[in-house]
Amino acid sequence: MPRTWCGRRFCVEDLTQVRGVDVTAKELTVLGCAGLVEYQSRFLDRVLQRGEVTLTGLQACLERNPRARGMALARKLVAVLDSDTESAAERLFIELLRAETLTAVLADRALAAG
Repeated sequence: MPRTWCGRRFCVEDLTQVRGVDVTAKELTVLGCAGLVEYQSRFLDRVLQRGEVTLTGLQACLERNPRARGMALARKLVAVLDSDTESAAERLFIELLRAETLTAVLADRALAAG
């Protein structure tokens, strides 16, 4: 059931309360801010790394708010995050590390041989 807040209709999933004050939920807030910060991809990546939101949650929020301000850019940014961003060189490097039974830490994930 949609709710009206600040003159706009919101899905219930996109609103929450903090200390008794109605605010937008994390996913909608993150998507709305993505177009306002200087390094949009880095911002979204960091929020996801910290576990503040999930990619699935961002995608669901985009589906609920297709025409909201800033969602066109947010949709493009989330699509990039959802794609396979590892290059062929990165995949080859990982294969070589595993083949040589080496352990390394790459892009926030530990790789153990074997």
